[in-house]
Amino acid sequence: MSEYLIEHITRCIVQSLPEQQRALYKYVVDREDLLADKVTTPGEFMSLLETDQTYQKAADHFGMTWLELLQSLKKIEEHIADGLERMVNEVSWTDCTHLINKEGQQLFYVDFPRINHPTS
Repeated sequence: MSEYLIEHITRCIVQSLPEQQRALYKYVVDREDLLADKVTTPGEFMSLLETDQTYQKAADHFGMTWLELLQSLKKIEEHIADGLERMVNEVSWTDCTHLINKEGQQLFYVDFPRINHPTS
């Protein structure tokens, strides 16, 4: 499956999280992304992550301990990974190439499984 579709499905899963979990996850990922843009190697990223105290700042922002934050992030990431695996396995592709007349082009209809969004 294409990287674009994986990213799209992941965004959909994140949007389906309860508001508090979604806010926490997006806060941390956005801060990590800002730091990642400033470095060129994984080692530099890890060093900057520690220096910036990204996780402690996130914990403080959400009124959590550092350990509570890490446990929450782990739970959220497991939920995203499980949802992504399920959806990737349930996506169906229908070849509709016969519907277009342009030679060399392919057309597919991609049917995604439903994501249950929180009501709150």
